[in-house]
Amino acid sequence: MDTLPFAGTFKYAADTAGRVQLPPEWRAVLKGAGVEKIWFCEWLDGELRAFPQPAWDELMRRVRAAARSASPFDDEVRFVRHFLANAGEARVDSQGRLMIPDSLRETIDLKDSMIWVGTLDDFELWPAARWRERRQRVVEDARGGRLRTAAAIFQTAATPGPAGPD
Repeated sequence: MDTLPFAGTFKYAADTAGRVQLPPEWRAVLKGAGVEKIWFCEWLDGELRAFPQPAWDELMRRVRAAARSASPFDDEVRFVRHFLANAGEARVDSQGRLMIPDSLRETIDLKDSMIWVGTLDDFELWPAARWRERRQRVVEDARGGRLRTAAAIFQTAATPGPAGPD
């Protein structure tokens, strides 16, 4: 399956049952690909990372391959253990909502206002206040020249290639 494109930032609130709406654009992409299941896990900056089933399957394939050659004390194995211990799944209901597992919502203190953030093949769910803080730090780092890799990517993308023959 080709990768699914997720981009943009969307603000939602959980309903009284703890369900959160998926952005309509993403629901359309998921529905078109026949994806109904999303896997969530606690990520590194206090957000939940959400993997549509095809992205999750690919990630699990890579994890299995890496685990075969790793020592149980390697940093990679320790991270995978943490990552999988905090994973949970949710299905998209008929109204485009997801019930985020309680344990994951509690882990990152996800209460009322939340932000979906597209990250190409998957997406993230942030508590709104934490997203504002993280976004501000990224802007400050970019302005301070501390995001050289990102700057190089965007510079390369914005720079036209060599001119063709006239």
